[in-house]
Amino acid sequence: MAAQQNSASHGQGKFFDLYGSSMSTGATTGWAWGVSRLIDALESTAGHNIDPKRLGVSGCSRNGKGAFIVGALDQRIALTIPQESGSGGAACWRISDNEKAAGKNIQTAGEVISENAWFGTPFNTYTKATSTLPLDHHMLAGLVYPRGLFVIENDIDWLGPVSTTACQEIGQLIYGANGAAGNFGFSLVGGHSHCAFPTSQSTDLNAYITHFLINGGTGDIKQVQTSSAKATLSTYYSWAIPSLA
Repeated sequence: MAAQQNSASHGQGKFFDLYGSSMSTGATTGWAWGVSRLIDALESTAGHNIDPKRLGVSGCSRNGKGAFIVGALDQRIALTIPQESGSGGAACWRISDNEKAAGKNIQTAGEVISENAWFGTPFNTYTKATSTLPLDHHMLAGLVYPRGLFVIENDIDWLGPVSTTACQEIGQLIYGANGAAGNFGFSLVGGHSHCAFPTSQSTDLNAYITHFLINGGTGDIKQVQTSSAKATLSTYYSWAIPSLA
């Protein structure tokens, strides 16, 4: 759909065949466009025995970044489950830069654009000055609201456990301010390989799958907020949290 072999892959793939190789769109947005066309097909055809109102999207690592963006951009996704997406997914760019400055071996915006074509070329301007970005990835979580979101992370330095924890706990404040705190779960359990899913997270994951994909999101669900990383949220924002519900 949109190539991602390396940073030179930008502009390649079916999405760009349709819209032109000069489009500034990143590969992850091209993937999201492809998923949306699949949902269009499900909605317009019969006999497939798939309920298009109970769709989930998931992926790990780079596919976790993509899953997060799919869930943010298509409101027909009932449950988004990005796993170990790190920078470009669950992490906030500016917090990752802070962690890098503190000596952590963490993926940053500058490394991401040199590695691959996941993000649009206008983003390149900000990679050496992420503090000037007019947005960050807590707002990506906000775009998923009020639908189900269960973010799974790991304590591997490269993924940025402090960055993902702080970023997504701030994202949970968006859900809470709008009266839907339970719809957003965050679980960071470490001590395992990248993309290996520990059984200790199964109960919480199954609860979100049951609530949003089997029961159609009816009733209440208890918010999950688990992390082995410690993040002081007041370090990263100073605004008051309103009640919007």
